[in-house]
This record gives sequence, structure tokens and C-alpha cells, in this order.
Amino acid sequence: GIEGKVTTECFVRPVINEEYILYRKTRNEITSGPKRMTQVIDFNKDGRIGERIGSISELETMARKRKKMLMDKKRERLDKSHVMDMLFNAFEKHKFWTVKDLADFTGQPVAYIQELISEIGMLNKKDHKNTYELKPEYSYGRDESQ
Repeated sequence: GIEGKVTTECFVRPVINEEYILYRKTRNEITSGPKRMTQVIDFNKDGRIGERIGSISELETMARKRKKMLMDKKRERLDKSHVMDMLFNAFEKHKFWTVKDLADFTGQPVAYIQELISEIGMLNKKDHKNTYELKPEYSYGRDESQ
């Protein structure tokens, strides 16, 4: 802020002439008008027939297709021992893995991999951030140079 002391006081008034009155009128018209306006668009008149969304049945069909695509992307959970074998095979190929990469490698849901990896792996928080490596008791006999 500004600090100071007022020593002289001054009152200013505009010269009231036609120019000032016209300025005040236009300013009042602008501020008193609506803030937002609705505009009606006639698609047939403007030639925008192709931009309209189709009927309800078309929207339902599109929604069903989208739902089917999402269902196809879902993964089924295999039994725990089979997935554990796949995880150990993954760690034989590489020492460090992210949960998402393990889920892609095994074809299992990310949440399921997250549950299982906490049993056999450790989360790295220093060198290889947000990656997992096998716990020492599971990595016995593994080449440490990788």
C-alpha cells in the first residue's frame, strides 16, 4: 500500500455539457443491459444440417459401442500362483518394473498386480523412483550386475 499524509484536499467535478451527458447515457445503457444473451440458431436456415446430433437411437447405439469397447479392454484375473510365476519371469528379464508395465506384461488388472507385487517386491524411492524390484529373499541367485 501507499503511506502518506494528505495536506491538501481537492474536489473535482466534470463540466456538464452535451458531450458529458452523451457519455453518461451510453455508459448507463451498456451497464444496464443483460450480461449474457441467448442466440437462437436455425440449422436449416444457416445450412448447418450436418452438425446436428442424430436421433436418440443413434446416441444409444454409440453408447453401447463405447461400453462394449471398454468391456473388451477389461482383463480377467488368473489364479494367484500363475500370476506369481509370470511376475517372477518378468523380473528375470528386467530388475526394475513399474506396476503398469507389469500389468501389461502379465495381462492382468493393475489393482491385482498392485496387491501381489507388495508381497514379493519392494518399491524403490531413490534411484529408480516408482519402480519395483524383487525382495532380497526372492532374488537369491540372481545376477546383481543388471
